[in-house]
Amino acid sequence: MSQPFTVKDSDKGWDELRQTVLKLGGGYHVLVGVQGAQAAANHQGTTGITIADIASVHEFGRTIKTRRGEIVIPERSFIRAGIDEHRSRIQKRATLVGAGVLLLKFTTHQALSLLGEYAVGLLKSRIARGIEPPNRPRTVARKGSSKPLIDTGQLRNSITYAIEDG
Repeated sequence: MSQPFTVKDSDKGWDELRQTVLKLGGGYHVLVGVQGAQAAANHQGTTGITIADIASVHEFGRTIKTRRGEIVIPERSFIRAGIDEHRSRIQKRATLVGAGVLLLKFTTHQALSLLGEYAVGLLKSRIARGIEPPNRPRTVARKGSSKPLIDTGQLRNSITYAIEDG
């Protein structure tokens, strides 16, 4: 003869964990790039050319027509290619900070700040290492360096992150 059995459901923190995870997925995200006040600032030594303009030209490349002919500025992606290059490292860091939130080590905002700072550091490091193609001889003579995107440091220092609720 079979014995009747009972099942007792005992919540040992699952519901609280589930609520925390739902809060994490609440639409917050980190934007990394040249943005805000830094983007709107004039590029040093120019009038009417912003850091956002400089960033866009280098990120995507551009051909500029002048009275003397065309100037071709090659694509030197420091944002898109930087994120692509470090995607697995960024994903690992996101997992770590997410675990920190679940373990109540820090808030969601703190975790996203850590992730944003990490990604900004990776992009700045990419510029410091040098991005292909190198500067043309004429540019090297003017700047004294074959490394693109490094002249005054203003562009590199303008890379920031922002946390948005979206």
